[in-house]
Amino acid sequence: MPGVSDDRVVFGQSAAFSGPAQELGINMNLGIMAAFEEANRNGGVHGRILELTTRDDAYEPEAAITNTQALIEEERVFALIGAVGTPTSRSATPVAADAGIPYVAPFTGAGFLRNDDWDNIVNLRGSYAQETE
Repeated sequence: MPGVSDDRVVFGQSAAFSGPAQELGINMNLGIMAAFEEANRNGGVHGRILELTTRDDAYEPEAAITNTQALIEEERVFALIGAVGTPTSRSATPVAADAGIPYVAPFTGAGFLRNDDWDNIVNLRGSYAQETE
């Protein structure tokens, strides 16, 4: 299985670390790293240390596609985690789905991410409709 070995699990994150949404990306990364550090301090997951490889998409859809392809094909990640934004997620989700890679916790409430046709998306945030309700 890509990104999983006897001693580690590698996740990939394409997010805005520069540009207009950089604070969202930076803070999403800090949250993921804090959670991974806590898990790793306690022995990881089934003895495997969690690692995160990041790429800056600057909140640009084309960069999100390029980053997602590189994280999947070059870095061989187990899953993608912590994407920031609707336009970047709209671009990256088909790439992840075609590769059979989980797309976990995108920071957007966009309705298209809740479509039953996706079997690789794990949403943590409520949809915009749920937030409005």
